[in-house]
Amino acid sequence: MEKNKKPVESNNHSKKSFFELDRNMLIQHFTQNGLKPFVANQLWQWVYNRFITNANDIHNLSKSAKELVKNTIQINPFKSVETIEDPEQLASKLIFECYDGNKIEAVVLKEARFNTLCISSQCGCPADCKFCLTGVMGFKRQLSVSEIIGQFHIANAMGHPISRIVFMGMGEPLLNIDNVLKSISILTNTDQFNISKRKITVSTVGYVAGLKKLMESNNVLNLA
Repeated sequence: MEKNKKPVESNNHSKKSFFELDRNMLIQHFTQNGLKPFVANQLWQWVYNRFITNANDIHNLSKSAKELVKNTIQINPFKSVETIEDPEQLASKLIFECYDGNKIEAVVLKEARFNTLCISSQCGCPADCKFCLTGVMGFKRQLSVSEIIGQFHIANAMGHPISRIVFMGMGEPLLNIDNVLKSISILTNTDQFNISKRKITVSTVGYVAGLKKLMESNNVLNLA
């Protein structure tokens, strides 16, 4: 498989995470820093509709707005991303390096008419299923909402249009159920990524407390 490692824009933990801000919070951030509300809306549209990861690529954003984003907002939650391509071009593995040095994986599965993204919800996994290699590395930590969403966002930004999502990467999604549910809300919101709930599958070994929360959320999802 061919490898390609791409550095991403430097960020730090003092910045606000874009994917954990709703539209009103983003508008408030811009207006508190002396800019008009429509500037926040511009950024919102470019990130969610065009998968922009760097404010410098937004041609209708003012210089002052670009500087504000660069200094205060983290769009891309990862330090770098490495791509490993399947020689038969049926899949692409994306290896994301987090800012704490941990690495997580997502896989783009390429079909004739659509692409599916297998997305991670944890770094490592505590379930230790004997059929899964992730359990061998042990459990490192939960992924944040931004790190979950970031996998989808960057896959699209790298030229992989994703229309289906499976929570079947690293980790047991129902052991990080709160962040998984928040991520699903962003993925399916018509004002954000607008993915159909029926095109999202949560793969689980059957963690009962997580299943209960998933049912209580009234999300019409596929369960594997």
